[in-house]
Amino acid sequence: MEKYFPKDCFGSYKAFEYDYSKTFGVMCSEEGITVINYLRGIMLDIKNLDVPRILNKEEIHEILKDEEIYPRIYHLFSKTLIDALKPYRKDILFQKLFHTSPIFDALVNIMVQELKNQEIAGFLMNDNHRQQIFEQLARFIEQNADHSNPNPLEIPYFLKVLGTIEFQLPENKTYKLNFANYKKLYKKLPANISRFGFQGFHGINSGVFLHGDRGSGKSGTLLYVAMWAHKMNWIVVSVPNVEKWTLSGEFEIRRHNASGLFLQQEHAVEFLEQFKSGIF
Repeated sequence: MEKYFPKDCFGSYKAFEYDYSKTFGVMCSEEGITVINYLRGIMLDIKNLDVPRILNKEEIHEILKDEEIYPRIYHLFSKTLIDALKPYRKDILFQKLFHTSPIFDALVNIMVQELKNQEIAGFLMNDNHRQQIFEQLARFIEQNADHSNPNPLEIPYFLKVLGTIEFQLPENKTYKLNFANYKKLYKKLPANISRFGFQGFHGINSGVFLHGDRGSGKSGTLLYVAMWAHKMNWIVVSVPNVEKWTLSGEFEIRRHNASGLFLQQEHAVEFLEQFKSGIF
């Protein structure tokens, strides 16, 4: 307990259980196993999947329904888009569009869905070609997004404004993608993933939202998942009391007008110091 949660842990477990028994145990639940199965899928090696070899459209559709393979492809594409966006980190438009995950997730999800089109599938699953395609996408956003209304939550409007991009592919080939066609489909996920989501769930990078009545097991599920992540040598940031960072009123919170982000320097310094030491 002291090693992984030296200051506090989720919920009331420490106060009502551990402080009395001095025995640390975690609860295994269906929800906890569901989250861990998803996290395990991220760790699997995507290179074992030879999508360019697949010529049958039905096979690709089956891949995009798979609850384990889909997150692997999704995170592979996410890493590529992050690299493509690096040159625009100081751009005000991109700061506003991507300071939260919905538009990022929507774009990644759309490109994953485009694997259903054989004209571009092979190029998307090639690391170098995918990088070139995503760099073209970043330039297209810079040129065509609405600079006067870069609202990261208005995804259908954002996709409508983007319109149609013509990708320049290797071998002197081109491919057109109309983003407006995805205004209602950008949140499409495999059934076994979306079944455990909620109405506002936009995609894999949006994370997992646990909700329920007091005592239903939310904290126990978080403890179980956090301990699994520790055992897998992941970097784990546990924040048992988020109100400390948002509603304590101890320090002044400022809003950055250009990006729309809320800044709190004292809490930021404390958070980074704790992150460095691994003590939260």
